[in-house]
Amino acid sequence: MFGMTAFRYLLLFVLFSVTCYGQTSIKPAQDSIKQKKDTIQAEDTSKVQVKQQKALKRLQRFSDSVARKYQGSDTIVTHQLSRLEEYSKKMTQIQNALRRGFDTTDMSKKLDKVEDQMAVAEEGIYHSSGRLNLRNLYTSKVLLIAVGNQLDGWQIITTEASERLIQYKVFRESIKHDPLMFQMPKDNFLRAEYLRQMQDFVLRYKAVDADINKAIIRIGILQGRVVRLNLDVDDRLDEINYQIRNFKKIIFSKEAPYLWEPTSMQSKTLMKVMKFSVKKNKLIANYYLESNWPSHMFILFLIALMVFITIRAFRLIDSTVLKKISKQVKHIYLHQITSAIFIVIVPAQFFYSDSPMIYLEFLWLVMVLLGSYIFWGDARPQYRAIWPLILLLFGLAVLDNLLLEVSRQERWGLFVMGCAGLILSIYMIRISTVLKSEYKILIWVFFIQLAIGVIANPLGRYSLAKLMVDGSYFNLIAGICLVWWIRLVSEFLFVQTEANKSNEKLTAYINFDHLQKVIRPMLGILGLIGWFLILAKNLDVYDLVIEDISNFLSKERKVGSIDFTLGSVLIFFIIIWVASIIASIVSYMLGASQGQKIRKSRFGSIGLILRLTILALGFLVAIAAAGIPLDKVTIIIGALGVGIGFGLQNIVNNLVSGVILAFEKPISVGDQIEVGTNTGTVKEIGIRSSKMVTFDGAEIVIPNGDMLNQHLINWTLSNNNRRVEILVGVKYGSDLEKVKAILLEILNNRKEILTYPPPLVLVTGFGDSSINYRILFWTAEFNSWTLIKSEIIIAIDKEFKGNNIEIPFPQQDVFIKNLQEKNEDTKEVKEMGKRDV
Repeated sequence: MFGMTAFRYLLLFVLFSVTCYGQTSIKPAQDSIKQKKDTIQAEDTSKVQVKQQKALKRLQRFSDSVARKYQGSDTIVTHQLSRLEEYSKKMTQIQNALRRGFDTTDMSKKLDKVEDQMAVAEEGIYHSSGRLNLRNLYTSKVLLIAVGNQLDGWQIITTEASERLIQYKVFRESIKHDPLMFQMPKDNFLRAEYLRQMQDFVLRYKAVDADINKAIIRIGILQGRVVRLNLDVDDRLDEINYQIRNFKKIIFSKEAPYLWEPTSMQSKTLMKVMKFSVKKNKLIANYYLESNWPSHMFILFLIALMVFITIRAFRLIDSTVLKKISKQVKHIYLHQITSAIFIVIVPAQFFYSDSPMIYLEFLWLVMVLLGSYIFWGDARPQYRAIWPLILLLFGLAVLDNLLLEVSRQERWGLFVMGCAGLILSIYMIRISTVLKSEYKILIWVFFIQLAIGVIANPLGRYSLAKLMVDGSYFNLIAGICLVWWIRLVSEFLFVQTEANKSNEKLTAYINFDHLQKVIRPMLGILGLIGWFLILAKNLDVYDLVIEDISNFLSKERKVGSIDFTLGSVLIFFIIIWVASIIASIVSYMLGASQGQKIRKSRFGSIGLILRLTILALGFLVAIAAAGIPLDKVTIIIGALGVGIGFGLQNIVNNLVSGVILAFEKPISVGDQIEVGTNTGTVKEIGIRSSKMVTFDGAEIVIPNGDMLNQHLINWTLSNNNRRVEILVGVKYGSDLEKVKAILLEILNNRKEILTYPPPLVLVTGFGDSSINYRILFWTAEFNSWTLIKSEIIIAIDKEFKGNNIEIPFPQQDVFIKNLQEKNEDTKEVKEMGKRDV
């Protein structure tokens, strides 16, 4: 209160001073204050005089305090002008921000549009001349959810704008309480300059103050409208959810007259229902496209990326190899772009939450058309004959599912669609002996749904009939598309395997062969789960099932003194399972074996570290997500410690040894090693044990503890170089220098032999039948050193024969001194033997 009064008198003082400055000489500041005090005392009302005297005294105290703070008038005026400049810049910024920062007119128009959209959402629900439609309820629910999300965003925007205006207002009020603004300079010239700038500042202050007040009023009005509309949306969503729950309770009861009976309740014609449905579906489609454009752009990016990867993979494969594998990947090979689009679009329907049915049906139409184009060549003649009819009926089911109110003509059309589909399903069951099991299951589900729908429609169970008939076509098409998707993803992984076998990039070390074997069953499980979700959505029981499952899992249970929920237990095991799956995928992706060949991989140890990290983080995240107290975890760790002390020493030793192998890296996948008496190639480095493939093809599992405790020889730890030794001899009398020159020429002409260290030919000594040579050379081809040695031996033999150099073979001369004496000795021995007998 005091600040407002003082500021008011300060403005009067400024205006009065400016007037006096134009007519007479300016008196000292204390005289001006005294003159103003005398003027105020001349007022008629004593109450006003008392208040003004108090205000002047407070103003005087402000002046005295400022004078004590700033010694000297020059110092005061310098600070005053600087402060005025600072305030002026700030007010200019506020004016610019108010002018371009928030357009209330545009939001007001959008709010008017939102009110119209809410009216459309209510149409057919709160005031309907026909029967209530479950699809209409869900369409209105999705529209209101989208509107509510937009209103939430606007509420955040208006709240932020209101907070900024409050900050501007606080700044405006802070100017009134600045004591420096109440002190007049003593120098006449400085006082005149200060008053002139003060006058301009007051005018700008008034303009900014008016702009702030207007903006506060406009924002307040918008905030009120946004909050009111948000509350209306919440109320209508509650009502719609109640009607949906109530609708599902009576879905099996008779809700409409028998099909053959005329009724006045179904007063709307099919054309009126179609116009209303087109209006509402168009509105929600436009709204959904506008509010979810980041998700749409992400899907387009994934499509472009998948097309690029697919085309690039086929360009990397050699033409001869491509001819061999063309039958295995014929679908993705013949239709590269369409297959890439299909692979992305099928799971795209699960990327969106609360998506309207018109959007999902559009995706299904695109999927089935692309899939039919890709797999048309695989269809048998009898299925080619009926597939166009199935697509036609599916298109009619799509259109019927978009109708949001009931008409008599629609019920008859629904009955005809059900009968036609029922006849088709019976025919497909008869010719399905050659189909795979998944197709047979889809056909039987298709038949059962149609049978229920065809029976329910004439008996007045319209909603049940609509769910079953339309949902049967959706489930059949969605299931077939998911089967096609699994096939194309498998072909895609096979193509990546062939495309990355020979390059040296990171993708060359990803084992797509193993990855395909692991992912194929997982794709089947994901496809089955996705089909069940689509089935639940088409039957309009998705929310109900999710709600019941959520209530069941979140219910508190107690065993002894331990409180838990089944949801927390399920979350714990799911996270552990997901962590193990991810660790296995990392192992397969960074595996080194490509068919029968094992490639040296520098990612083997990294893969082991990643697996350990993933499992450890998975365990910690599982504990945190399940809400398990840390004291319980310490008890488990203590129990493990006791178990380790009694009988798990070897297992822990192997686990710790696996960690040492991962960080110390004495071996890598693809290394040639010797452990004890075993020699072979490292195939896998595991957490507890490692695998080695011998040259005979046997796989040996070696515990990691034995790997470190035994003498380990790694032939390829730092490089693939190996020294090869060949021993050869020539007969006595050969030209030793010539032999050495021939051997060196053979070695120097081989590209596989390293020039450094240079090959050596040494004469090692005189043998029994030859003069012996020792040939030593280095090669960088460790895996083929035996083949190189064989080829060099063949070349040595050929060169020796061409130069008449003989390789002697061992021979021994036996000399018999006197054969007659030997015979006489033999006879004498025989006679002595006879006498003994």
